[in-house]
Amino acid sequence: MDGVSLEVILSDLQKVYQRQSLNLTFWKRKFPDIPPEFPILPLTTVTDRKTLLQYGHYRVQQRLDVSLGRQIRQVCKSAKSTPSHFYLAAFVALLCRLADPITSTGFNHDGSIFAYAASYDWNKGFRYNTPEDPMRVVFHPVDDAECRPKNPVKR
Repeated sequence: MDGVSLEVILSDLQKVYQRQSLNLTFWKRKFPDIPPEFPILPLTTVTDRKTLLQYGHYRVQQRLDVSLGRQIRQVCKSAKSTPSHFYLAAFVALLCRLADPITSTGFNHDGSIFAYAASYDWNKGFRYNTPEDPMRVVFHPVDDAECRPKNPVKR
């Protein structure tokens, strides 16, 4: 994060703490169709989300074996990707196995937008799965129509 971005974030945080309204109009115009929240994972017993009054976190550290790290770097190099994209894809694959298919949008190095859909279903990724391995998690490029929310959220 650069200095200017930090100033903007700190200014917005100060407004929140002082209960001043933020400039949401700008963002509502920038993103008129806000995608819906991720649905609650089907394995949970909770049926709705309550507003959080305080936030916490849990940190986990795991060291990878040297040979596994080398393999990950090799995959990233062959895919012309970064390790952070690799780990993000692994996280999306985990969520995909626990929930419904997910569309993920990100930015390429040149600033252009890319989107990939992850699915654990032959029908969702039929163009990319093989008959020998029809149920693997599939990451495939999506077109512009697939990136739009199916049911725009009214705010």
